[in-house]
Amino acid sequence: METFIKSIPYRVKNNWTPFRVLYLILGPIVVFQTAFRGDYLGIAMGVYLFSMGLFGLGCGSGNCAAGNCEMPQRK
Repeated sequence: METFIKSIPYRVKNNWTPFRVLYLILGPIVVFQTAFRGDYLGIAMGVYLFSMGLFGLGCGSGNCAAGNCEMPQRK
């Protein structure tokens, strides 16, 4: 966990993909739309999308946080 926290500045500055930008844009949109409706689950989902875009979390953004996205090749 400590190495992940130390890698946060690197993650914010590097490895930007179109999906990271999309997550970064859609996250606040989802948060504001669901906040006006009072849907707290939607707010949590929007915050998750925004954090995925900002920090490059998850394999869907092209940068796996745990480094375990690669599948071993079968022989």
